Amino acid sequence: MARKLRSGSDCWLIGISTRTIKTQGLPSKHDVLLKYMYHHVELNQTARESCKATLEEVLGFWNRARIPTMMTEKAISKLTRLVTKYNDLKKNKYKKSDSARMHESMFTADLPELFDVAHQNALEIMTIQEDINFLISQREDVREQRMAGIDVELALKEKRKKERNEKCEIRREKEEERKRLLETTMENSSASNSEQEDIAGNEPTTLYKPFMKHLRKSSSSKETDTEYVSVTLPKKFSLSL
Repeated sequence: MARKLRSGSDCWLIGISTRTIKTQGLPSKHDVLLKYMYHHVELNQTARESCKATLEEVLGFWNRARIPTMMTEKAISKLTRLVTKYNDLKKNKYKKSDSARMHESMFTADLPELFDVAHQNALEIMTIQEDINFLISQREDVREQRMAGIDVELALKEKRKKERNEKCEIRREKEEERKRLLETTMENSSASNSEQEDIAGNEPTTLYKPFMKHLRKSSSSKETDTEYVSVTLPKKFSLSL
């Protein structure tokens, strides 16, 4: 269990958790993990709540750098995998095997790397060469370059644009699902009507033909009543009346 300090929690292998990410470039895996641990250990938030709170700050760095990012749910999955890897190592921290120590060393060696949440086509989408060069350099070494001054208005504009795009994508997926359900319903209805027509087509045909019933003559008049008789024929026969 992490030991709580006034400034944060002393977390095994990675150090003291931090309330805010302090970096001049884009956040590294180490920065992100310490921020997550602050929310999860210090504030007792759930794993998902801690991921959301952490990524809210992380994505702010990427927006200020004018770099397109992946969907929020994908970023949450990426952070969850990093946390799971850390927790799996922590379960074996008392093992004295060389394998356990090797995996710990490999994990800590990767922590300074960029926690990359860029859109998969970010370099193709970006149009400002300075921003492209910054992302490339950050992927090579997060300590190599620092971000220039923050254009707050531009950052907010791009954040709103990203949120609109995400909402449009969600609406598009819902519309496609609605169309698929409608098509399925129409296909089922068409099949049902076809079955009913087949059943009706095999039913026999009933025709009615009048015949005369003569009654006994009375002293006053001659009366005739008309009655009907039903004749049931198979469908392949026809009867002309």
